[in-house]
Amino acid sequence: MEIEIRKKKREFCKARGIHVTAYSPLGAKGTPRAMNDVMESDVLKEIANDRGKSDVLSGRASIP
Repeated sequence: MEIEIRKKKREFCKARGIHVTAYSPLGAKGTPRAMNDVMESDVLKEIANDRGKSDVLSGRASIP
């Protein structure tokens, strides 16, 4: 499921205890469509650090 554009479907699944699995999260690193390497983003790391979280933690399973 394309996570960013499927908010209603995510809410539907969450309400029913269905866990969403994201494919190619955070910019699809290593693929031709990846525009930048968000995993190396200082901003992303700072936001995660401020909240005591990992920069890749989102509460969803991921298929790299």
